[in-house]
Amino acid sequence: MKRKGFKEILLLFSMLFALTGCSVSEATQHGMAVDTIQTEDVLLRVDFLNVGQADCALLSTNGHYMVIDGGNNGDADTILSYLEGQGVEKLDAVVGTHPHEDHIGSLDAIINHFDVDAVYMPKIMHTSKTFEDVLDAVANKGLKIKSPSPGDTIDFNGLEIEVLGPQREYKDFNNNSIVLKVNAGETAFLFTGDAEETAEKDILQADYDLQADVLKVGHHGSSTSSSQAFLQAVKPKYAVISVGVGNSYHHPEEEALQRLQSIGAEIYRTDLQGNIVCTTDGKNIAFNCNSVSGTEVYADAARNNTPAEEVVYIANKKSKKFHLESCASLPDEENRIYLEDREEAISLQAINKPEQAIEGEKKERKKMLIIVDRFEGDYAVLLEENQTRDVPKQALAADIREGDVVFPDTDGIWKKDTAATEKRKSQIAKKMDALWE
Repeated sequence: MKRKGFKEILLLFSMLFALTGCSVSEATQHGMAVDTIQTEDVLLRVDFLNVGQADCALLSTNGHYMVIDGGNNGDADTILSYLEGQGVEKLDAVVGTHPHEDHIGSLDAIINHFDVDAVYMPKIMHTSKTFEDVLDAVANKGLKIKSPSPGDTIDFNGLEIEVLGPQREYKDFNNNSIVLKVNAGETAFLFTGDAEETAEKDILQADYDLQADVLKVGHHGSSTSSSQAFLQAVKPKYAVISVGVGNSYHHPEEEALQRLQSIGAEIYRTDLQGNIVCTTDGKNIAFNCNSVSGTEVYADAARNNTPAEEVVYIANKKSKKFHLESCASLPDEENRIYLEDREEAISLQAINKPEQAIEGEKKERKKMLIIVDRFEGDYAVLLEENQTRDVPKQALAADIREGDVVFPDTDGIWKKDTAATEKRKSQIAKKMDALWE
């Protein structure tokens, strides 16, 4: 009996390392927490996957599984491998909280790979190839998409999931995030997508019971989410931040971290701890790792004081064509001219530029479908097919919005392609009309 018990303990310990993604070095560094909840007593397990600057969570209860968000486009293999490692063959539900690439990037792969009972997404249009891929996956499986309303409940094998948001339709995609409260016995988990302070205020006014033990922190720890009033209503004991190492957007921001600490929440970060696994028996909660503490809480937060990057224009001495510093086709160093500002760049490029050549360049650029996926801090995230690139906001025309088809004009500024944008909206609208319940 003693020998058998030892083997079982050893097996459980091995699985903890193998399946949660917490390495031996990480366990030593952070102090591996002793899992006080026996496997047979687990009512709900939540795996917050380390998918970099993105979100993906796996919920499991008694052999039933649910995914909330699907990471970036490049995370498909990682996510599918992880889910298979947990024994997932069928998903009760897949939720895309909102249509940004860092939340639905691999949802198409998940839907295509597993049997799925239900798909939930807000009915808001994005024109990106990433969003279209998800729609196509749903159509290929013969499914329909549900858009839950505030006050609705979703049954997850006997566990009640309350829909708290979005309370209304917002102009920006973040605030249109589906907000879910998962009740497991006397414990609760709150998933807020990228909902920001505006959406949080509306949820507060709706007068729900927001108290939750575990909060999946909104918008990767951005200062625009996790407002003080919202946190005081939620009162989370634990706060999990899904965020990428050394990301360009300064997430998580010091201001948000301070607010979380002010209400006494223990903080967990995927960029520091990898996959974070939380279990509950309905009364007690256990994590696979200890929370971060001390200076670790604010790791990389000092970057928030760094001013936004200046736009640098670099011209080719021979062709006089100029590029942004981020351009992949910069001339060789010996052929570069560094320009002081946009006006100087325009003046240089305009010299003896044949009108025919200009028109030819415009036609070539229109062949590429580049779409604004989202805005993050000082950057716009552009999608060319399913590949992302960060462009400083100041390099975009003022009228550009999420979902616009854009192109880099000869003056070095990204402009809206109105005709291509409207065509794209029409194409996506037809697919959406056929798929939503």
